[in-house]
Amino acid sequence: MRRRIIILFLTSVMSLLCACGKSDVVVNELVTDIKIQSAKTTSSAEPAGTETPTEGASQNSRSDDTAHNSHAETAAQTTHMAAATAVSHTTGFENNKPDPFKKYDPPIIMPVAYNGTATQYFPEGDDYDDNAWTRYLAEEAGIIINVLWVSVRGDDEYRNMLNASLASGEIPAIFEGDYAMFKSCADSGHAADLTDIWGDWASARMKEAAAGYDRHFNAATAGGRLMAIPKLANCEQSGHLLWIRSDWLESVGMSGPETFEDVIEIARAFAERDPDGNGADDTYGIGLRMDIFNADFHNINGIMSAYGAPARSGEQYFRHEGSGVIMNAVIMPEANDALKLANQLYHDGIIDPCFFDKGVLGIEEDINNHKVGMGYGAEWNGWYPYAGIYRNDGVVFKPYAPPAARGKTLRIGAPFIIPWYNIVNGAYAHPEAVIVAGNFVNELLNRDAPDDVRAVYGDMELWRLAPWRFTAPAEFDMQRYFDIAYENDNDADLVPNEYKHAFRQVMSFIDEANPSAQGIWTQRGPDGAISIITNKLIPAGVYYISPISGERPNNYTALMTSLNRMTEQAYVNIITGPPGDVDSLFEDFADSWLKAGGEQILGDLNVMYPK
Repeated sequence: MRRRIIILFLTSVMSLLCACGKSDVVVNELVTDIKIQSAKTTSSAEPAGTETPTEGASQNSRSDDTAHNSHAETAAQTTHMAAATAVSHTTGFENNKPDPFKKYDPPIIMPVAYNGTATQYFPEGDDYDDNAWTRYLAEEAGIIINVLWVSVRGDDEYRNMLNASLASGEIPAIFEGDYAMFKSCADSGHAADLTDIWGDWASARMKEAAAGYDRHFNAATAGGRLMAIPKLANCEQSGHLLWIRSDWLESVGMSGPETFEDVIEIARAFAERDPDGNGADDTYGIGLRMDIFNADFHNINGIMSAYGAPARSGEQYFRHEGSGVIMNAVIMPEANDALKLANQLYHDGIIDPCFFDKGVLGIEEDINNHKVGMGYGAEWNGWYPYAGIYRNDGVVFKPYAPPAARGKTLRIGAPFIIPWYNIVNGAYAHPEAVIVAGNFVNELLNRDAPDDVRAVYGDMELWRLAPWRFTAPAEFDMQRYFDIAYENDNDADLVPNEYKHAFRQVMSFIDEANPSAQGIWTQRGPDGAISIITNKLIPAGVYYISPISGERPNNYTALMTSLNRMTEQAYVNIITGPPGDVDSLFEDFADSWLKAGGEQILGDLNVMYPK
């Protein structure tokens, strides 16, 4: 609390002096001694504990006697980290030459805001204003974190509070925003131009993390200038896989599919050959939901992709590899072929005859009541919806690479993903300091950091308290190390420290059938979902990432909402309609889709995103 009061006082003093024409140098010289004394007083006044909870522990699992690091111990960790990373500093404002690990002397204040949670865990004596991260940045970088506000009720509250900050002028040095926020800030001057700052001030580790994500960075530009640092994501991870119930495969005397024809034969056997052995005709092969293009589980996207139409949830645009023209999957001739098969499977009882009435809960009931044997869905489906039936009945759904239909090109649709944009306040006096802070944060959250340091700063609850983080997505990198270990007798020593906990979880399922590890085994095991993506599907070049990076045509959202609703209803009608009517119904739908705004959007997108 004392530190918070001092920071607020200093901020007021700085504002007053700046209004009187004083420079940052004068202001910071006036306050440096007070800040240092405050840090010393805070450190000495806090009670000492014993140790910090380990990575992966949640607040709910912590008991009252959980041990915590004292501020003095954290200071020792900071010293240890400084030696471990061996970074050198330049100091002072008189020489502001680019230095990724600059130490500001005198210190500077960096206002921040957090998109937090109401259940955020803190070691004893810590809070948002004073914690391992604020102390580390103050001591190592000369950056004093001043928390303006904390949102604890989700993204909507964060956006509302951020909008209020932008209106009032009390703006964090860095904040998160979606594309609309990024575009607004870039156009209005609220976003700092980071083109030269990123190039001059980002550390080698930060730039290494950015390597291979040029499209993400290009999407964060305006007028050819870098106006935000994008949150990175592996777009392919949003594509679908095929999930099949293993015990039913054994029951009907079949093995995993190699071809799309195998998939259909297995699905037919699940519907017709009593795979659950109860003597009743109460099973079906392929599960669907009423929202047939959903991104989660039991969608039609796999059947569409098998015929070369890269369907997915939401926007279904892709760039054709031959012509380079942006197309929409749902009106392609290949989609008509996929619907003919779906119609046949529906009338043969292979597809759930009541799928059009079932949402998430309905298909989940069918899974847990042993009614359905396969479905297309996301790489995380082993966690949900298939964890429940394993926990209750020992049933395993395993992932497989979705194959193409005979003579067709497999095209798996996936969105282009930037989860959020890290926007630096254009009015902040030290925009380069935001990058410097990120550099220091990354030094403590990388695989080369000592174990005891990662135990403090890499704790699942505490890493969220860093003012911001920039790292490459870990999922594919983690799988690469897991695969190396699997190929070498499951040698955990070949897995970096940051991934060891997850690897041990996988091995606990392999060695002991740990029921709580079934999800991670289906996801990251030797033949798990991520391994299929990285080792089979990506090398095969089957992913068709949306060409839309951020900007969209006028009226796009309203038109697409209407078109998506039209598409879903038309597809359900075609699948359930008379077999002889598929071609005519599809032709009518495609024509209506184009006339209802689809043709306009396709034209605008091809101009906006030329090949």
